[in-house]
Amino acid sequence: MRLMKKTYDDIVGCDSDFVLAYGTSYAKALPNFVSFGPQFPDEPDTAHQADEFLAIDKIFLAFQVYAEYMRAVITSEEKLL
Repeated sequence: MRLMKKTYDDIVGCDSDFVLAYGTSYAKALPNFVSFGPQFPDEPDTAHQADEFLAIDKIFLAFQVYAEYMRAVITSEEKLL
């Protein structure tokens, strides 16, 4: 989780914090699993609402965060679990 935070913070350019998100039943059903989804500063949280959306530029930013996180996990010498 520290690596998730560092990756997000480095790419988005902020000092984020984890927040509890409801509706993550798949994360609760799997051992050692965390829901890691895009919520960006100064963006409305429309998750699980009638007009849920994520702007195209934020989708690309989320992809960049995920890709960098996966690269960091694959190349890390630190034990992550």
